[in-house]
Amino acid sequence: MNHEISLAVWDLPSPVVIGRRTTLKAGISCPCGCSLARTTIDVRDEQGTTIGSGRIGPDVWPGSSALHWVELDVTAPDVEGAHTWTVHATAPDEMHAQLEGTVRVLASRPPEHRVTIDLI
Repeated sequence: MNHEISLAVWDLPSPVVIGRRTTLKAGISCPCGCSLARTTIDVRDEQGTTIGSGRIGPDVWPGSSALHWVELDVTAPDVEGAHTWTVHATAPDEMHAQLEGTVRVLASRPPEHRVTIDLI
């Protein structure tokens, strides 16, 4: 019998700047509280090319009891506009089925100006 794991993605800037690297956090949890350390997380673009990959470590997210996570370095799209990435989680055991989720990403050109606000 497989345990049904869940997947979360957070800390992805919006928009991402085209052609630059960015980071995101991906986490997985098992309702039975299993350790999901060594689970591989892959992020793929619309063509299925892996643009970021990492392995879940042994630590859980602070304040949670079972959210295992990793920070991933990913390649932003080269084209401005809306994109869809898929996030794949592959656990190192047969007890946890593979999992896939989607993330919508908005890519834009680099900022042309910088605004500074001084509070008095």
